[in-house]
Amino acid sequence: EMKKKPSYMASNWRWHIDEVFVKINGENFYLWRAIDHEGTILDCYVSKRRDKKTALKVLKKLVSRYGRPQEIVTDKLRSYKAALEELNLAHVQNTEKSLNNKIENSHLLFRRREKMMNKFRSMKSLQKFTYIYSTFINHFNDKRHIETRDRFVCKGCTARYSHASKALRLQWLTYDDQILSLHIGILEEAHTGSAFTLKAIL
Repeated sequence: EMKKKPSYMASNWRWHIDEVFVKINGENFYLWRAIDHEGTILDCYVSKRRDKKTALKVLKKLVSRYGRPQEIVTDKLRSYKAALEELNLAHVQNTEKSLNNKIENSHLLFRRREKMMNKFRSMKSLQKFTYIYSTFINHFNDKRHIETRDRFVCKGCTARYSHASKALRLQWLTYDDQILSLHIGILEEAHTGSAFTLKAIL
């Protein structure tokens, strides 16, 4: 089986790893998700347990694919600590609660899509969906660490210009609606006045 190389480059400065509860046919499963500090999804893995063996499998896959990071932010689950000690990466673990908000917010997109799809039917379908969905999200995510400052600033200016032009178009549409409403009101008043005049003549 051929291994597909990712079309994006991840950052090794800081990783955020967390697991999500997913219910499939009344049974609880765990979706392990890992992202970097720029929001790029590194990997998604579905399992029935969240023990040391599963955590070690996830971390080994990440390290073999992207290299060793400078920092790994996790929650206080003991499985992470045991797996990182076996990989000699215990010194890069950070369990501060506020630092893991980035991946907690990243879960919201998955939860929204899960609700729209009316949940999942099997582990295989969940694993396949997370792979395709993460590839789609990464395609539109900006990789600041591989872009020059001028290019990144140019993309930001383009986005701001597009947003401003859209707001200006909406403002003109609102202005046109106001003028149209004013014209309709004038015509209604003229029509009412002509009706009163016709009644007076009769």
